Amino acid sequence: MWSLSLTDMIRVIGMENILAMPKYNDISDKLNENKIKYANENNSFKQLFLSEIAGVIDLFSHLFEDALIYLFEKGKGYKPATEEVEATNSGKQIANIIYHVFRKNKLGNYFPTLVIAAGLHASVRQDVNRKVKTNDMSDFRHAQAALPYFDYFFTEHSLRDLVSRNNIGFDKKYKCKVLSDPGQAVECVTKICS
Repeated sequence: MWSLSLTDMIRVIGMENILAMPKYNDISDKLNENKIKYANENNSFKQLFLSEIAGVIDLFSHLFEDALIYLFEKGKGYKPATEEVEATNSGKQIANIIYHVFRKNKLGNYFPTLVIAAGLHASVRQDVNRKVKTNDMSDFRHAQAALPYFDYFFTEHSLRDLVSRNNIGFDKKYKCKVLSDPGQAVECVTKICS
């Protein structure tokens, strides 16, 4: 794959397959609407961040429950009864534990994808002059994939500014140099390759 050009990749994948790939729904208008609607609910960046964390964790609480059911079945050899699962509310309990680990700032470098997503969304919500743009969701996923795992992240100016803001400082936290100037990026790559 590394030796294939972009043109070759498109030919191998096929334009029909590329056009048939699922697309993410554009939720930027809804996010901007909710940004205004819920603006008075949080008084600090930390509250905004925790609000974002709570929202994401809540979405995945059923997966925590599934994981615990899996572990129970693996250890005991049978699935727990539905009534037992419902009575324990295990997915919600795990979600609460994770939330409180975030709240008490005891996370260390765990869950970087969640930290970056929540931080970027909270930062946009805090900035009254910045609207969520259609491509932000895709840009945020790029930041989530790059910042904690790579030494360099080349992106556009607005995302570089966002990830480098003092309230989140993901470039420093993950020790990733974030550049948006094409000339600087070329210079950086040249130094790496020499």
